[in-house]
Amino acid sequence: MIFLIVQIPFFLHSQEKGTLKFDLDVGFRNYQMDELNQRINDTSYIESFLYEELIDVSINKGIGFGLFATYQPFKLFNLGLYGSFQSGLAERDLRVILYQFDPFTSNDTLIGKRTNEVYSMIFGITSEFLIHNLDFWKHSTFLSRIESTVKLNGGYSKAKMFWSDQFLVNNNTIKRIYKSNGFHLAASLKLGFTILKNPIFSNIGFSMGYQYLQTSNLQSVEGAFFPEESNKTNLDFSGITAGLYLTVGK
Repeated sequence: MIFLIVQIPFFLHSQEKGTLKFDLDVGFRNYQMDELNQRINDTSYIESFLYEELIDVSINKGIGFGLFATYQPFKLFNLGLYGSFQSGLAERDLRVILYQFDPFTSNDTLIGKRTNEVYSMIFGITSEFLIHNLDFWKHSTFLSRIESTVKLNGGYSKAKMFWSDQFLVNNNTIKRIYKSNGFHLAASLKLGFTILKNPIFSNIGFSMGYQYLQTSNLQSVEGAFFPEESNKTNLDFSGITAGLYLTVGK
């Protein structure tokens, strides 16, 4: 990925028009974290007897970024590499009551925040079917300024889940990290408008699709399963995707 970024200035000045391009996208991600949401609200694992209030939280959406580099060897198809990042977050306010056995001593209350964060880094192969290169599309005065493609992605993901408790009284943070991995598949429809043609071409537009990414069971660095061996949990980033993209190429 670093190599591709470094080579951008070279590619943009290539003499083969329309054969190389770079896409940058950012957008909304919908997740299906049913197992994880169940675990982070399960009173068996969060010592709910210490909390005065316990409100369910969930991770069901997030934000994602992607960088795509493609080469177009055929009129209607291109092929390339992509890297993407996506995340999600759930936070819960904590009020931990420290009960005192001495009847003449008042109980202490610790105010804090529990945070569950999930991340996924993906690298893989991407390809597009270039609808806008069909003859009827190119010969239309209106459609010729619109980019339309169907994008397919397939890659490998490394994912993490961070579980942390932070208390205000001493700014103490308890943090645990769990890892997993899985295969990523995605399909999307892109519609964009040409904003620049010379000396390079540039398009900006909207994309919408669906991704599948269900990881293996979460494990700590030491190999312990989350939350325990008999009740394992995976991450499921599968869901609808939607966002904006910017294309540059030559």
